[in-house]
Amino acid sequence: MTLVSFNRRRFLQVGAAGIAVAATGRRASAAETLPKQIRFFGNPADYGQPFTTGILGIAHSGGFLAKEFEKDDVELTFTYPAGSGPAINEAIANGQVDFARYGGFPHITGKSRGLPTKLLASVGIGHSYLVVRNGLDVKTVADLKGLRAAIGRGTAPHLAFIRVLEQHGLKESDVELFDLEGGDEIGAIASGAVDIGWGGAGFLKLAEDGNAKLIYTSKGQISPANNFGGFSVTEDFAAKYPETTQRVVNAYLKAAQFAAQPENFAAVLSLYEKAGENRAALEKDLAGVALGEELTPVIDDYFLSQFQGGIDFANENKLIRSDVDLKSWVDRSFIDKGIAELGLQKTWPNRKADGSVSA
Repeated sequence: MTLVSFNRRRFLQVGAAGIAVAATGRRASAAETLPKQIRFFGNPADYGQPFTTGILGIAHSGGFLAKEFEKDDVELTFTYPAGSGPAINEAIANGQVDFARYGGFPHITGKSRGLPTKLLASVGIGHSYLVVRNGLDVKTVADLKGLRAAIGRGTAPHLAFIRVLEQHGLKESDVELFDLEGGDEIGAIASGAVDIGWGGAGFLKLAEDGNAKLIYTSKGQISPANNFGGFSVTEDFAAKYPETTQRVVNAYLKAAQFAAQPENFAAVLSLYEKAGENRAALEKDLAGVALGEELTPVIDDYFLSQFQGGIDFANENKLIRSDVDLKSWVDRSFIDKGIAELGLQKTWPNRKADGSVSA
């Protein structure tokens, strides 16, 4: 588990990222006493570094959150547990989390078990790569039956992988699943310990280096195989500190706005390198990708359809015991207010439920 702590005297600020967007510098009003600490949890970038990727990663390593609270006596902590979504759910259950950025599937399973969270924003649309070890006579996803797959159970990639299998006439029971995380998955494929790997840029690099064979990618597609997730807050924190919650959301929006500007593409890659990502792999992975479309924080019909589709899938496959009411779970008041305050109404596309962009 990686824990990084910041307070008003000690904060990281990456030059290119930290100066690009002006912070509001607001202080909490007399009506609200600031918390002494704000605890952020998120998916790790799989390499054991003290930073992560995505909008929260940019908000953290780019200094947007630190800048928002630099004049306040409040400590910001960032934890990226190796167990990813399931570990974040456990931390929420134990009262250790205020804000969390993680995948849709573990978000859904956690909510079905009664975790007191509210969905505040999207993490964007993620794509993945499916590779197989060298030496296998596998050409398509339909050829994977009977093979061994390395995927973290209960994670967002787990759900996306199941959906890819179903799109090609297979089901999860048609493969043997080994519960591995991040770098362990990549190492297992490279060594031949398992047959199938599914994930991000690291798997693309594995194939590019000749250590595996790429047979499928969801890049460039709008499909159920896209990774999705949310940025959430605990109900208690939002109720007790609504102004602070708004400030966090505004900093999150500024980080997303920074990523959406094409001239900041190289700076975003530099921030991702701090999370342990390989720059050459990132450049190939994100070639042709508009970060303003992929790293969108907006709660639109596509975001809602992805979450509702995940809830329906989990119910149909008995992956959760209790239903989840998406309408009562989502609280878009903070992001709507933040977008209006910051004048960001035209920054990100508004997608319909099928993923197409609204006019």
